[in-house]
Amino acid sequence: DPISVVPGIVTVAGETFCHIIANKRLLFTRRRGRYRFEIAFPNMNLDLDNLNVERHGLLAAFYCPVPAGTVDAVHFSNQTAQNQKLKMYGYQISASGQVQRDLTNGYLTHIGNRVGQEYIGHDCTPSKLSLSGSPIFNEERQLVGISYADFGITKALNVENIASMLSEFYDGMENRPMSDILQRIRDVGEHQFVQPADHMT
Repeated sequence: DPISVVPGIVTVAGETFCHIIANKRLLFTRRRGRYRFEIAFPNMNLDLDNLNVERHGLLAAFYCPVPAGTVDAVHFSNQTAQNQKLKMYGYQISASGQVQRDLTNGYLTHIGNRVGQEYIGHDCTPSKLSLSGSPIFNEERQLVGISYADFGITKALNVENIASMLSEFYDGMENRPMSDILQRIRDVGEHQFVQPADHMT
Protein backbone atom coordinates (compact mmCIF):
# COMPACT_ATOMS: atom_id res chain seq x y z
CA ASP A 1 0.00 0.00 0.00
CA PRO A 2 1.20 3.58 -0.61
CA ILE A 3 2.35 5.53 2.44
CA SER A 4 0.62 8.76 3.42
CA VAL A 5 3.02 11.12 5.23
CA VAL A 6 1.43 12.97 8.15
CA PRO A 7 3.29 15.25 10.60
CA GLY A 8 2.88 14.27 14.25
CA ILE A 9 3.75 16.22 17.40
CA VAL A 10 5.02 14.54 20.58
CA THR A 11 3.29 16.16 23.56
CA VAL A 12 4.67 13.84 26.27
CA ALA A 13 7.65 11.46 26.22
CA GLY A 14 7.73 8.87 29.01
CA GLU A 15 10.16 6.09 29.86
CA THR A 16 8.46 3.54 27.62
CA PHE A 17 5.90 5.54 25.64
CA CYS A 18 5.09 8.80 23.94
CA HIS A 19 1.86 10.65 23.21
CA ILE A 20 1.36 12.12 19.74
CA ILE A 21 -1.16 14.54 18.25
CA ALA A 22 -1.83 15.16 14.56
CA ASN A 23 -4.33 16.88 12.31
CA LYS A 24 -7.44 14.67 12.40
CA ARG A 25 -8.34 15.36 8.78
CA LEU A 26 -5.09 13.83 7.57
CA LEU A 27 -5.62 10.53 9.39
CA PHE A 28 -9.37 10.13 8.97
CA THR A 29 -10.07 10.64 5.29
CA ARG A 30 -12.49 9.06 2.85
CA ARG A 31 -9.53 7.31 1.26
CA ARG A 32 -8.06 6.07 4.54
CA GLY A 33 -8.23 2.43 3.42
CA ARG A 34 -5.98 3.17 0.45
CA TYR A 35 -2.99 4.14 2.58
CA ARG A 36 -0.71 2.53 5.11
CA PHE A 37 -0.09 4.86 8.05
CA GLU A 38 3.22 4.43 9.84
CA ILE A 39 4.97 6.41 12.56
CA ALA A 40 8.60 7.02 11.67
CA PHE A 41 10.95 7.37 14.63
CA PRO A 42 14.75 7.34 14.60
CA ASN A 43 15.73 3.74 13.80
CA MET A 44 12.17 2.36 13.96
CA ASN A 45 8.70 2.52 12.40
CA LEU A 46 5.34 1.70 14.01
CA ASP A 47 2.14 0.70 12.23
CA LEU A 48 -0.67 3.08 13.16
CA ASP A 49 -3.32 0.41 12.57
CA ASN A 50 -2.19 -1.35 15.74
CA LEU A 51 -2.72 1.72 17.92
CA ASN A 52 -5.86 3.25 19.43
CA VAL A 53 -6.32 6.61 17.70
CA GLU A 54 -8.92 8.97 19.19
CA ARG A 55 -10.15 12.28 17.79
CA HIS A 56 -11.67 15.48 19.15
CA GLY A 57 -11.95 18.87 17.47
CA LEU A 58 -9.30 19.12 14.77
CA LEU A 59 -6.94 16.74 16.57
CA ALA A 60 -6.25 13.04 16.51
CA ALA A 61 -4.24 11.65 19.43
CA PHE A 62 -2.70 8.35 20.43
CA TYR A 63 -0.12 6.69 22.66
CA CYS A 64 2.58 4.42 21.32
CA PRO A 65 5.37 2.35 22.89
CA VAL A 66 8.92 3.62 22.34
CA PRO A 67 12.26 2.93 24.03
CA ALA A 68 13.47 5.56 26.51
CA GLY A 69 15.22 8.48 24.84
CA THR A 70 13.77 7.75 21.39
CA VAL A 71 11.94 11.08 21.08
CA ASP A 72 11.66 14.42 22.87
CA ALA A 73 8.41 16.18 23.64
CA VAL A 74 7.79 19.72 22.41
CA HIS A 75 7.62 22.68 24.77
CA PHE A 76 4.49 24.82 24.39
CA SER A 77 4.25 28.61 24.53
CA ASN A 78 1.09 30.73 24.35
CA GLN A 79 3.07 33.98 24.00
CA THR A 80 2.52 35.29 20.48
CA ALA A 81 2.61 38.71 18.84
CA GLN A 82 2.17 40.14 15.37
CA ASN A 83 5.35 40.09 13.25
CA GLN A 84 6.88 37.52 15.60
CA LYS A 85 9.55 35.41 13.89
CA LEU A 86 8.48 31.79 13.40
CA LYS A 87 9.80 28.54 12.02
CA MET A 88 7.64 25.77 10.59
CA TYR A 89 8.67 22.16 10.34
CA GLY A 90 7.83 21.19 6.80
CA TYR A 91 8.25 18.23 4.50
CA GLN A 92 7.77 17.16 0.92
CA ILE A 93 8.06 13.95 -1.07
CA SER A 94 10.98 13.78 -3.50
CA ALA A 95 10.73 12.29 -6.99
CA SER A 96 12.22 9.07 -5.60
CA GLY A 97 9.53 8.87 -2.91
CA GLN A 98 11.78 9.90 -0.03
CA VAL A 99 10.55 12.29 2.68
CA GLN A 100 12.51 15.54 2.73
CA ARG A 101 12.30 17.67 5.88
CA ASP A 102 13.14 21.30 6.50
CA LEU A 103 12.51 24.29 8.72
CA THR A 104 11.16 27.37 6.96
CA ASN A 105 11.37 30.88 8.36
CA GLY A 106 8.35 33.15 8.45
CA TYR A 107 6.33 35.60 10.51
CA LEU A 108 3.12 35.69 12.47
CA THR A 109 1.08 37.87 10.13
CA HIS A 110 -2.02 38.41 12.26
CA ILE A 111 -4.12 37.10 15.13
CA GLY A 112 -7.73 36.51 14.14
CA ASN A 113 -10.97 35.05 15.39
CA ARG A 114 -13.38 32.87 13.42
CA VAL A 115 -16.58 31.43 14.90
CA GLY A 116 -15.36 32.25 18.39
CA GLN A 117 -12.05 30.45 17.89
CA GLU A 118 -8.85 32.47 17.95
CA TYR A 119 -6.17 31.53 15.44
CA ILE A 120 -2.83 32.86 14.27
CA GLY A 121 -2.01 33.67 10.65
CA HIS A 122 1.48 32.98 9.33
CA ASP A 123 3.46 32.91 6.12
CA CYS A 124 5.56 29.79 6.76
CA THR A 125 4.73 27.56 3.82
CA PRO A 126 7.50 25.15 2.78
CA SER A 127 5.28 22.96 0.58
CA LYS A 128 1.64 22.17 -0.14
CA LEU A 129 1.91 19.00 1.96
CA SER A 130 2.96 21.03 5.01
CA LEU A 131 -0.08 23.32 5.05
CA SER A 132 -2.00 21.08 7.45
CA GLY A 133 -0.72 19.63 10.69
CA SER A 134 2.82 20.99 10.68
CA PRO A 135 4.17 22.38 13.97
CA ILE A 136 5.14 26.05 14.20
CA PHE A 137 7.84 27.19 16.62
CA ASN A 138 9.10 30.49 17.97
CA GLU A 139 12.78 31.43 18.07
CA GLU A 140 13.13 29.69 21.44
CA ARG A 141 12.04 26.41 19.79
CA GLN A 142 8.74 26.40 21.66
CA LEU A 143 5.62 25.26 19.84
CA VAL A 144 3.17 28.12 19.32
CA GLY A 145 0.76 26.54 16.84
CA ILE A 146 -0.27 23.75 14.49
CA SER A 147 -0.77 24.83 10.89
CA TYR A 148 -3.94 24.22 8.89
CA ALA A 149 -5.48 25.50 5.68
CA ASP A 150 -8.87 27.21 5.84
CA PHE A 151 -10.40 28.08 2.46
CA GLY A 152 -6.94 28.60 1.01
CA ILE A 153 -5.70 30.74 3.89
CA THR A 154 -2.83 29.40 6.00
CA LYS A 155 -3.64 29.59 9.70
CA ALA A 156 -2.59 27.83 12.87
CA LEU A 157 -4.29 26.60 16.02
CA ASN A 158 -2.75 28.46 18.92
CA VAL A 159 -1.73 26.73 22.16
CA GLU A 160 -4.94 27.78 23.91
CA ASN A 161 -7.00 25.99 21.26
CA ILE A 162 -4.69 22.98 21.30
CA ALA A 163 -5.15 22.75 25.09
CA SER A 164 -8.92 23.08 24.74
CA MET A 165 -9.07 20.23 22.22
CA LEU A 166 -6.70 18.05 24.25
CA SER A 167 -8.89 18.54 27.32
CA GLU A 168 -11.76 16.82 25.49
CA PHE A 169 -9.83 13.54 25.55
CA TYR A 170 -9.87 13.41 29.37
CA ASP A 171 -12.72 13.80 31.86
CA GLY A 172 -12.44 16.74 34.24
CA MET A 173 -9.85 18.63 32.20
CA GLU A 174 -12.12 21.33 30.77
CA ASN A 175 -10.65 24.84 31.16
CA ARG A 176 -7.51 23.45 32.81
CA PRO A 177 -4.08 24.86 31.90
CA MET A 178 -1.87 23.02 29.44
CA SER A 179 0.48 21.91 32.24
CA ASP A 180 -2.36 20.04 33.99
CA ILE A 181 -3.48 18.42 30.74
CA LEU A 182 0.05 17.27 29.93
CA GLN A 183 0.36 15.79 33.42
CA ARG A 184 -2.89 13.86 32.90
CA ILE A 185 -1.58 12.61 29.55
CA ARG A 186 1.59 11.43 31.31
CA ASP A 187 -0.34 9.76 34.14
CA VAL A 188 -2.56 7.84 31.72
CA GLY A 189 0.44 6.80 29.64
CA GLU A 190 2.40 5.58 32.64
CA HIS A 191 -0.60 3.53 33.77
CA GLN A 192 -1.10 2.10 30.28
CA PHE A 193 2.56 1.26 29.68
CA VAL A 194 3.52 -0.16 33.07
CA GLN A 195 6.93 -1.81 32.97
CA PRO A 196 7.03 -5.47 34.13
CA ALA A 197 9.26 -4.61 37.10
CA ASP A 198 6.66 -2.12 38.34
CA HIS A 199 4.19 -4.95 39.02
CA MET A 200 6.59 -6.46 41.55
CA THR A 201 7.09 -3.34 43.65
